[in-house]
Amino acid sequence: MQPHRQPQNYQPQPQPQHYHPQTQQVPVQQHAAHPGTVVVQRQSGSGAGIIIAVIVIIVIAVAAVTVLSGVLYVWSNSLAADQPESGTRNSYYAEDAAQSTSWASDDELISIRWQFAEDELNWAFVVMKLSVGDNTYDCAPDSSQECTIGQDGYDDSVWEIDEFLVLSESGTNICDGSGSCSINIYVTYRGTAVAGSDYVTVS
Repeated sequence: MQPHRQPQNYQPQPQPQHYHPQTQQVPVQQHAAHPGTVVVQRQSGSGAGIIIAVIVIIVIAVAAVTVLSGVLYVWSNSLAADQPESGTRNSYYAEDAAQSTSWASDDELISIRWQFAEDELNWAFVVMKLSVGDNTYDCAPDSSQECTIGQDGYDDSVWEIDEFLVLSESGTNICDGSGSCSINIYVTYRGTAVAGSDYVTVS
């Protein structure tokens, strides 16, 4: 048998090529952790959040201080308004304390009540004096003067609008009990006379 011969004009058909996908390897860098080293990943949003929180706290603190200052200002002004700057329209009535006078130096002499009162008077600005004949005696809420001012109120620092006073001798025999004793009364507040009884006769 003779071998098979190809025609002279024969061209071989191209063989199909099979596609082989190629995988590209990308080198990955690994950071070597050194002993004793702590790697901290910072998030960009957390820092901004802290700053905003601090600003809000500062604004609230400033607002609170401002409000508190305003409250204290109003409160101090209200306290100042409670005390008349010059004088008062209060008026009092004085009478015999109903205790007999004697040769002792601690007799109760005069009882004083308000006829009209709209102001509580701070004793630091009150001047109260008694005079018998040519003798003048100072009165005070304590025993530092010849005349003691007894109070029945709750606040000893002020002459309250609903209390009455009792003026007593304090170590000085103002009225000796030998008979009727006419006592002149002199009361001022912040340098202005307080309206009321000018004198009381005690016995």
